[in-house]
Amino acid sequence: MYAVLPVKKRQLFFAKYFSGLLFTVIFVVFILCVPLISSLFTSGVGSLQYPVLIYDGPAESPFGFESTILNEWTDMFHFITLREYFGTVLLLTIVLVVFMFSIYYLLSLFIKSPTVNAAILLIVTFFGMTVLSKAPYNPFTYVDIHRVVNREFAVVNFNEAITVGNGLMVLGMIGVIAIGLCYLRFRRFVVE
Repeated sequence: MYAVLPVKKRQLFFAKYFSGLLFTVIFVVFILCVPLISSLFTSGVGSLQYPVLIYDGPAESPFGFESTILNEWTDMFHFITLREYFGTVLLLTIVLVVFMFSIYYLLSLFIKSPTVNAAILLIVTFFGMTVLSKAPYNPFTYVDIHRVVNREFAVVNFNEAITVGNGLMVLGMIGVIAIGLCYLRFRRFVVE
């Protein structure tokens, strides 16, 4: 069917991929904005200078060794503004959406049922979040964005490599690999 269209395979693939991705990103950003829009009708948006707590973990030991015990009375923390928090969450959300949509699109090239694809993606994501360890190179660690941004995962797992930067890198790289696999599958099997 696609072979009779007057467009190149590459153009067709990117048009289909990016149109789906664009609508998915618009939907997710809209859902993220619903609480802000609803707050306009209640008590107002508030200040973007509101502090958000960021965990730093256990205080350094005076004896030179690293502590592996969390103590809520002595552990370190700092604050960032709500503006910084929203910016970081929005950036990580968009990269996460690209990652998830790329995996969904790859599944859709093999399985034609959108419901089955969504179910498989949901099961894999749930499995990745609950069964796999919270590691810096596990892309499903970064699905719980709030706990990554406020560094709770890094502190609780005593793993300083679980950061927003690593999350952007891991999700972005796997997303790009998935896009490449999608293109190869699309070019080889869908468009003939």
